[in-house]
Amino acid sequence: MVEDIPGAKRPSYSIVYDAEDLTQFFSEVSIIEENGVPYLKAVYKGKKPVSERILKLDAERFQKGELPLSNLLNKYCSYIVASY
Repeated sequence: MVEDIPGAKRPSYSIVYDAEDLTQFFSEVSIIEENGVPYLKAVYKGKKPVSERILKLDAERFQKGELPLSNLLNKYCSYIVASY
């Protein structure tokens, strides 16, 4: 478990299954809001569309540049890499 932003007033954490950088497997990464709910949208290995509901706090921090893409993918998409 890794603290996304060390020392943040409102901490959030990511579970890291593998130390490998997951950004190499994902393209077209974006945060989309649907009916007031943020989703991480991406394409895994150029083929599989990914749509994961994420915390509003994580969406805000990612869009502000406070939460790195690698942490966001580790938190919400590690299971995809582990299962394929």
